[in-house]
Amino acid sequence: MPTVFSINDIFKEDGTLKDAAEAANRTYEFRPQQLQMAEAVQHALKSNSHLVIEAPTGTGKSFAYLVPAIEHALSTGQPIVISTDTISLQEQLIAHDLPAIQKILNVEFKAALAKGRGNYLCLRRLNSAADRNMDYLPSDDLIPEIDQIYYWSRTAKDGSRSELDFKVNFEAWGSVNSEEGNCLNQACPYYKPCFFQKSRRELQDAQVIVANHAILFCDLAIKSETRDLNAGILPNYGAAIFDEAHTVEHNAAMNLGLRLHAGSVFKVLHRIYHPKRGRGLMKRAGEDFLSFFGKFYMQCQHYFEYINDWFEDRQLPWRYNDPGAMPDHLGPGFMELEKRLQDAIGSEEDQERLVELTSVKMRCEKIRMSFDLFINMRDDNFVYWFDASGSAANPSVSMNAVPIDVAPLLKNLLFEQKIPVVLTSATLAVNEKLEYLCQRIGLDNRHDLILDSPFSYKDQVKVFIGASLPDPRDTESFTVSCTETIKKLLVQTEGKAFVLFTSYRLMNEIAEKLRSFLISKNWTLLKQGDGLGNLKLVEQFKKDTHSVLFGTDSFWTGIDVPGEALSNVIIVKLPFAVPDHPVVQAKIEHINRTNGNSFMELSVPEAVLKLRQGVGRLIRSKTDTGIIAILDSRIKTKRYGQVFLNSLPDADVEFI
Repeated sequence: MPTVFSINDIFKEDGTLKDAAEAANRTYEFRPQQLQMAEAVQHALKSNSHLVIEAPTGTGKSFAYLVPAIEHALSTGQPIVISTDTISLQEQLIAHDLPAIQKILNVEFKAALAKGRGNYLCLRRLNSAADRNMDYLPSDDLIPEIDQIYYWSRTAKDGSRSELDFKVNFEAWGSVNSEEGNCLNQACPYYKPCFFQKSRRELQDAQVIVANHAILFCDLAIKSETRDLNAGILPNYGAAIFDEAHTVEHNAAMNLGLRLHAGSVFKVLHRIYHPKRGRGLMKRAGEDFLSFFGKFYMQCQHYFEYINDWFEDRQLPWRYNDPGAMPDHLGPGFMELEKRLQDAIGSEEDQERLVELTSVKMRCEKIRMSFDLFINMRDDNFVYWFDASGSAANPSVSMNAVPIDVAPLLKNLLFEQKIPVVLTSATLAVNEKLEYLCQRIGLDNRHDLILDSPFSYKDQVKVFIGASLPDPRDTESFTVSCTETIKKLLVQTEGKAFVLFTSYRLMNEIAEKLRSFLISKNWTLLKQGDGLGNLKLVEQFKKDTHSVLFGTDSFWTGIDVPGEALSNVIIVKLPFAVPDHPVVQAKIEHINRTNGNSFMELSVPEAVLKLRQGVGRLIRSKTDTGIIAILDSRIKTKRYGQVFLNSLPDADVEFI
């Protein structure tokens, strides 16, 4: 079994990839950028160094990092982790790219997909619930779903929630899934067929582990807290590659912070005892405990009702910035509950109940510590805020806290751990440099590489800049001029356009002004928020040859519409983040406190990256053509506008 690959022989113009394509009767296209990237990744892994690489759409970056990753894993005997942000890319790697490489190179290796343990069924908990054990079955209303899960489990392949072919109530799945701290391990009668343990054995045996950013950062946090490289979700690995690396900072912050809401609290309390249903682990605990628990349960209800009532007429998100201003009415009660649970643990002889009791005690402790962290703002590097949570039918308020600056955390947890780390994405550079991303995530010592696009933008794209339009801050004049300009641009391509906005208000206003014009042209208006979900909107857009899609934030990135269906991308305003979200506010304050310029150091780079993602919706292959229009005159009239111009594709630009 070869453990050293010749990257040049594989990726060169008449190399292995060409032979494989011809053998499969597929068209092959040599991409020098792919060869350049593969060589750079191989060098970084071999030299134990960090690499940040921008690989534009069409580079073929998955193969370019997977081939040297496989070689590194086989050569060193240590697994390598490939981390992505989206499920679709994980599925592509596992189902298509890795099997294709295995076949093309004729090399044996194992690949496994890492999921959080809550995604897996616990056969012990399932069988207890299916046996109508009231300690584990929260409600008789869930019996039909529990039974359906039970019968499905008998033929399930990996026992994960994604394998289900029917919908499952959140409470039902939460009653039978695998949980941290709630596992009997080898003492469990279901240990051998356990889906979660099977998945972990596959991870231990794998040379290539495909994960997502959330799992990887949770794993880093657990390893750091326990000071044990064998702890956590993932096995000890020898290198990491982050694809879709433009989301690394956000994912790190979200997964190294906390989110606390009524649902998460009552889920734990109901496991202990549900007063209305008379069920739970402690239902036979005696009158003294049940009396205490009933009072504390009502206290929790009143506490969250008070929070929800207080925010009923207030705009969320709402920043919390006064330590101790919010009373910690629940902390003492949770401490007492933990003490009583510990007493029950000390006298429990049944191993199954013991592990369940230990699990809920641990969760109570975590909730209490989260309340304390939030209410007293224990960490100065965190930003704290209230936000909306739950469903539209049952809304509630959540408490949130995330690190303002993840750079020191990632530097310590990841980049100083003596393993090579590669970060890649199609959009990482600002003003033709990678410094912004690296500063935000704490990556100092590294190699940088920005690859040329395999597309010929001068031949495929024409860029229009709305230099003569009013300043967008002159709302009324801008809206009128913008509407007329959009009409002219849509005529050029007979629709077939994405019109991207930074606010729902402006999107709705301009959509109404254009509605009769679009009807007169027999072009379909598709608008985000009009009932169809995003995926359905894109499907409809692809089917309807002359449609026009109006979208906001979620349409700037991750949407792939190759071919003539999308021939025109119109960006109405430069995508500056509105500094009304507590996280954005805190980042601005942090930069200004250290005598920085938050506008140039944060607002402009973030807007440039967002703009590049929006612009990137147009050209997805060498045969795509079309126009890009940016209607914000500030790109021409403001000094910072040159940073945006420098970040646009190398295409012909016309100021209109």
